[in-house]
Amino acid sequence: MITRNNLSGHDISFVDSHLHLDLLVMEACESVGRLARIGCLPVSWAFARDISSSSDLEKYLRTRPRFFKEIRKDFLPCFYLAGVHPRNIPPDLEARHVRGLVSPCLDDPLCLGIGEIGLETGSGREEEIFRAQLEMAEEAAQRGKVMGIHTPRKQKARVTTQILSILKDFAPWKDSMVVDHCTPETIGGVLSSGFWAGITVSPPKSSLEDVKNILQDHSSMSGKIMLNTDSGDSLHEDLYRISVSVDLTDPAKRSLTRDNVCRFFGIKLGA
Repeated sequence: MITRNNLSGHDISFVDSHLHLDLLVMEACESVGRLARIGCLPVSWAFARDISSSSDLEKYLRTRPRFFKEIRKDFLPCFYLAGVHPRNIPPDLEARHVRGLVSPCLDDPLCLGIGEIGLETGSGREEEIFRAQLEMAEEAAQRGKVMGIHTPRKQKARVTTQILSILKDFAPWKDSMVVDHCTPETIGGVLSSGFWAGITVSPPKSSLEDVKNILQDHSSMSGKIMLNTDSGDSLHEDLYRISVSVDLTDPAKRSLTRDNVCRFFGIKLGA
């Protein structure tokens, strides 16, 4: 049995700290085999399609433990996060019901924490649901779980600033929070605020050159940076290419694609 602390017998070359494995299974099932062949350990964050009611959201979250148990048994090692994505907030969801939806997943050893949560437009409605999930930060940290926080493509600087302002109220748990989809423009504020930072390397988001520039500008904080692909409809191979690239030193590649991710999520590779 593979556990969070025992992945022996599997050749893990790198960890994708944020993708959507359930969407890959639906849209590009062959990608799951590809992940296994290239030695990728995926951490899948929550995002669903066709969420129009709280009952849709509840059904989606309720099926996650079984789904990832089957993927792990039949295809490859994997972990997941569970949460209410800002683009998955149904109109009938009340903030007081958020804990009841998300908390049961935290009992699953394959669930490493709460995510993908955050803001997309920065509306008051999004902030209400975001704060309801952040209120679980102490419980999550006490259980060895983390929180994965989304920042949007549009108006990224403004919304990231808004997110960091909200997170000030939850500063005691910043060591268990990663603010993701950072860019050269936003990562400085995230790191200087004491949070972990995720960079999404894929054609629509950040490039290897962006990563190199970030490392140059924030070398002293490189131990709190992790990479991912945010793959969903299709598999982006940018992270794999970085893991075998000669453009970064071996220590830098190990840090960004394996060691930092494992330290943040509490994953032990090997026996």
